[in-house]
Amino acid sequence: IGQVTRGTTKQARQSHLGGSPMVPNGFEWPRTADDFPLTLLGQIWLNECQLPWLPSEGSLLFFATVVEGEISAQFPDDGAVRWVPNSSGPSGQLREVTAPTSYLGGKSIPTSERDVPLRHVPLEFTSAEMLPSEDATLFAAEGIELSPRQANTWRDIANASMPSDSPIWLGGYPALLQDDLTPYCVHQAAGIESPPLDEEIQ
Repeated sequence: IGQVTRGTTKQARQSHLGGSPMVPNGFEWPRTADDFPLTLLGQIWLNECQLPWLPSEGSLLFFATVVEGEISAQFPDDGAVRWVPNSSGPSGQLREVTAPTSYLGGKSIPTSERDVPLRHVPLEFTSAEMLPSEDATLFAAEGIELSPRQANTWRDIANASMPSDSPIWLGGYPALLQDDLTPYCVHQAAGIESPPLDEEIQ
């Protein structure tokens, strides 16, 4: 997924980071358990990426709690993903909405605490072939044992297969920074059973 660098005029149905979503009538904005609206991270129109394991139409909305410019993942309700259809009915109309300015009970959220929308950044998609990391357990599951030299070579090849101009992708294999979670996520992506995560990591 890369940022559009040409023809950046805002389009009604174009994938983007930040900004405001286009949604059907009756869309319920995700909130935390204490009734605070989440921040929209982006909207992906599925007809633009055409991945076989996702619906072919509609869009995905990604939300999170953003505190002082950083995404919070402290509580389970700090994030949400919503699929929305292409239309709200026979009329086929969608509308652009902004984050709620009041709690569900009607009490206004103080201006200083209201969601500040992230900057609207239009996106475009390109396809790329990716390889898994050199995680030793992944190869061991296939009966393959890599020497340190082979592991380093594989790492170079796998890194070269990753999209060079974008740190964001859908599908493929994870490239995480946390060493404690990287093997677990790689195993899950490959369908390999992993030891349970300890309670602190979960």
